[in-house]
Amino acid sequence: MNRGDEFFNLLLPIQIDSTMNNETMNSQLQPLANWLSHNTPAKLYRFFSGNERSIEQFKKDEIWGSRASTFNDPYECLPSFDMERINNDLVKALDIERLKAFFEAVKNGYRIPQMTGIPDSLMQSVLAFLDQPDFNKQLESNFPFFRNQIILWWQSIYREVIYKFFNLFDQSQRQQYITCFSENKDATLMWAHYANSHKGFCLEYNWGEIVSQTNNCLAEDKILLMPVRYSEKRFDASSYIFPILQDWINTRMNLNIGLYFSDFLIYIKILLTKSLDWSYEREWRMFSYVIDAMPDTNYRIQLIHRPTAVYLGARMPQEESDMMEQLCMEKDIPCYKMIQSYNDNRFVVEPELYSVIKKRAGIHNP
Repeated sequence: MNRGDEFFNLLLPIQIDSTMNNETMNSQLQPLANWLSHNTPAKLYRFFSGNERSIEQFKKDEIWGSRASTFNDPYECLPSFDMERINNDLVKALDIERLKAFFEAVKNGYRIPQMTGIPDSLMQSVLAFLDQPDFNKQLESNFPFFRNQIILWWQSIYREVIYKFFNLFDQSQRQQYITCFSENKDATLMWAHYANSHKGFCLEYNWGEIVSQTNNCLAEDKILLMPVRYSEKRFDASSYIFPILQDWINTRMNLNIGLYFSDFLIYIKILLTKSLDWSYEREWRMFSYVIDAMPDTNYRIQLIHRPTAVYLGARMPQEESDMMEQLCMEKDIPCYKMIQSYNDNRFVVEPELYSVIKKRAGIHNP
C-alpha cells in the first residue's frame, strides 16, 4: 500500500462536526498527526516551467500556492454523488418504525447534533406536538402519503441542492491555496508535464525544516502537508448532501436554524483525491486556509524557505542554465542537470552536477 492510500484510510473515517469541542477534535486528529510525523518524506520536489515568475520565486526563496481552479486538470477535484445511495438513505430515514423510536427518544430528552441549532421556542412546539396522545395513530394514518410527497419533492429539487453543494465547494476552494510537491524528481513525465518539456527546473526542499518552522498542526489553520490518494473513482460526497439540503430548506422557508455540518474535513478529502492516471506524480499537497480579501487572486506566497538543491531540465538552454548555476552559488546550494543514464535501461533521468557536465563538454564560465 502506498503512502497516499495508507493516509487516506486513516483520514476517511474521521469526521469533525460543527458541535465538536477542541479537545475532542484534537483527539480525533492525533492519529493523522502521528502518521505524518513518521511518514512525511525528508525531501520533496517542486517543478517549475522556468518562466519569469518561477525564477523570481527561486530568487526570493518563496513557495507559492495556487487555487485548485488553476490546476491543469479542471476535473481532478470534483466529487461525485451516488443518487441511488442518497435515495436509499432517504427511504431508510423515512421508515415509520425508526421514526416512532426516534420521536419517542426525543420526547425523553434525546438530541441529535442537527437539533442543536433549533430555537427553544420551536423545540417546545415540536415536543408539544409529539406529546399528543394520538400522535402515533396520526403518524400511521398520514405518514405514507407524507413520505411519498417528500420523495417526490426531493426528486424535484435534488439537482438544485447538488448545484448548491458545488457552489459551496467552489467558495471553499477559493479560500484554499495549494502547493504541489512530488516524491520523485526522476520521472520523465514530471519533467515533460510540469517543467516545460524539460526546459524548466525543479527545486528540492527539506520538509523537516519547514515543519519545524511552521509548527505544522492539523487542528489549527496553519500549513498542512498531506499525500494525495489516487483512485479510479472520484470522491463520493453522497453522505454530505443532507447539510446542504438543510441549508436549502432554511433559505426557502426563511428559518433561522443553525446549520449542522457533519464533517469539516470533506474539502480536504476531496482535494486529496486524484485520478489514477496521475499516480506517477507521487504528489503531496500543502494547504493553507486563507480568508482572502482579494478573491480573484489565484496565487499567494505560502512560505519563505530556501531550497536545498536545484535540478535543471535537460533542454534548458545554456544561458539560462548558467544563470541558474550562478544563483545557486549565491545561495550556496548545489546545481544539477538531469540527464538520461547510459547505464540504466529504465525511462528515468538522473542528476549530475552542472559544473561537471560543462567541464566534460569543455565549457568554461566567463
